[in-house]
Amino acid sequence: MCCNNAFAQTEAEGDVLLLMIPAVVAAASPSARAAIGSAGGVLAVGEVSVTVPAGGFASATQVALSGRQVDPDYLGNRQSLVWTLRVEAQGWNRPLTLCLGFVGGLDREIPVALADNLIVGSDRSDVRPTLVMGRVVSGMLYVDIGPNDSESLPAANRRQDAPLDVATRREATFWRITGFETLRSDHFRLYYPASIAAHPEDIPQQILNFAESAYAKLADMGFATTGLRNPVNITVERGMGEIDGEVGVPLSGKGGQYMNINVEICTPEHLERLKATIGHEYFHIIQNLYNPRSALALRHPLATPHFLLLSEASSVWFEGVMLGSSTYVSQVFLNTLPDYQYGLATGGGHTGIQNLGYWASGFLRYLRDARGSDVFVYDLWRNIQAQGTGTSGLSDLGALIETEGGMTTTSSKWINFLEKAASKTTAYSAWPALPSSITKYLKTPTDGYQPYGIFSDSIEPFSGRIWRVMFNHLESGDTKWAAVAKEADNISYALYKISSGAGYTRLGVITPGEPLHFSVGQGDAVIAVASNGDTSYPYRTAHLATVQIRLDGEPQYCLDVPPRWPMQYVGSIRTWKHPTLGFIVAEERYDNDDSSKPISAYCYDVATGERELVITWHENFKKASHIEYKGDVYHGSFKWWWENGNPWVERHYTDGELTGAYKSYLLDGTLEISGMYCDDKTGRIGEWYFYNNGSPYTCVHETCGDTPVCHY
Repeated sequence: MCCNNAFAQTEAEGDVLLLMIPAVVAAASPSARAAIGSAGGVLAVGEVSVTVPAGGFASATQVALSGRQVDPDYLGNRQSLVWTLRVEAQGWNRPLTLCLGFVGGLDREIPVALADNLIVGSDRSDVRPTLVMGRVVSGMLYVDIGPNDSESLPAANRRQDAPLDVATRREATFWRITGFETLRSDHFRLYYPASIAAHPEDIPQQILNFAESAYAKLADMGFATTGLRNPVNITVERGMGEIDGEVGVPLSGKGGQYMNINVEICTPEHLERLKATIGHEYFHIIQNLYNPRSALALRHPLATPHFLLLSEASSVWFEGVMLGSSTYVSQVFLNTLPDYQYGLATGGGHTGIQNLGYWASGFLRYLRDARGSDVFVYDLWRNIQAQGTGTSGLSDLGALIETEGGMTTTSSKWINFLEKAASKTTAYSAWPALPSSITKYLKTPTDGYQPYGIFSDSIEPFSGRIWRVMFNHLESGDTKWAAVAKEADNISYALYKISSGAGYTRLGVITPGEPLHFSVGQGDAVIAVASNGDTSYPYRTAHLATVQIRLDGEPQYCLDVPPRWPMQYVGSIRTWKHPTLGFIVAEERYDNDDSSKPISAYCYDVATGERELVITWHENFKKASHIEYKGDVYHGSFKWWWENGNPWVERHYTDGELTGAYKSYLLDGTLEISGMYCDDKTGRIGEWYFYNNGSPYTCVHETCGDTPVCHY
């Protein structure tokens, strides 16, 4: 078919008649526009055209074709206008054929720069172009553009606040180009400028060698390339800024993925960086094959970027595999160390999750090394793939927990990992210690001497805080200190001391209700590491963590009492009172005179004197109860423990009424009953679990207080 006529389907004649329309050609920006229906048609501007086959569109679709005189920031020499094809729908059902006009000569292949973009309302998903081989037939240059992949974007993968009827269109940008050379290997085709071949190290061949190495290493782990078109295109580009490499996912499907590499790292002095980058990006291509979401979902600007976190985490880990180095540390991991303060299921935009993935590469490496095999990473991506056939929501952390083997072990390993990373005691000597979230000094220019450090913050699951106190000025005798923490669900605390020349010393775990005593010297520091290991889906419930570093002699259990308030010590009873109003704000009773064997503690509101908390201990000095009040009624946490230290009862009250989660345990720690109270008067709701003499069963209350349906 010649390329110099423009056709559009007339709405009056349906799919039968094609009407010729003269091309609209302007000197600066030639363009044409038409509606093409299911019978197909051709839209042309001069010698450039797009052919839509019969069945290409399901219904009449607006198509526009325009050219511009621009100079893309792209290697090579532009040999034509930069053309943009716009389709006013998400895509098409069958490949379209672009004709770039007459080039003459024998039938052959000519490189064409091609990129596709998705536009949803005011949001865009743009990718840099790749080079594709156009075919010259009878002097005319043709390129095919594939249809959308078969999967549409599931509603569950869209942002909840995204309207589903947003105007959507697809664009393809293309132009003829020269100035590239090409090289082939078994699984890759490289397009590169001649300039990088001038080095004696033969950079083009090195690139292909690195790519084949990545292919072989991933194949050895068990990863397959099923569905990936061979060879995979690699294009060396300029204008990529600080990005070393990237993967393009065409809207036509994951099979046509390609890789772009920044020309700035294609030099002899950057060979290690180049090798790591190629491994990183090629693993992304393989990951996308295991990702259950479609190419459209991966590119959709309003879609939740599920599995982006694990994608970046495992690709950063794979950089070290590519380099064969057990000591390798990626720069992106070092750049994102402060991100430990954000939960791994926090959500948010593409950049935020990508950065979390860079940071999470450390945790992934820790889990893989604990397993002792790269199979851990392969199993992880198989579990991600399996989520595509499940009924539950898509979840990075869910896949990680399943791969690790359970909630309890994943939680404990997270807590252990964060403590080691905070105290520079991992097995990875090149890792620096994590930066502190907040640092307090005993003496400041404005506040003078502060004999305490008070820290409190809400912490999301799989994140933490590192709170530091610098003993930059100790007054005479102030060497004995204690770390105390408030009771909090799913929060774990540990304390480390940092001394000059001695590094980090682990002082122990801070157990709520059990002060951790320690000594310090001038210039020492301590850090409290608070970790949230909650494994309750969807892994986003934040819990309040509170730690105080305070002098011995201050209240050990009533943490709201300011320092230096007056204290009376009569026998084994210590009492603190409001300095002006005179009422009791804290009372601690002990079984000995050195206050090491507690019996009970009573805490009161420092402003009103109303009771807030009562803690009691068993005769063996293990905690017996922790009950929160609002005056004379229960309000907040209500917990009892068996004498052996195992939990017994966990309840929650609101203004004296039983509400929220309830759990009870047997003496050996076995969960006996768990469920949820909807309110004190009507009773239970949802699923309740019962353990009855070794025979667990559940009862479900569909509405608050109704008769349950039980399953044995």
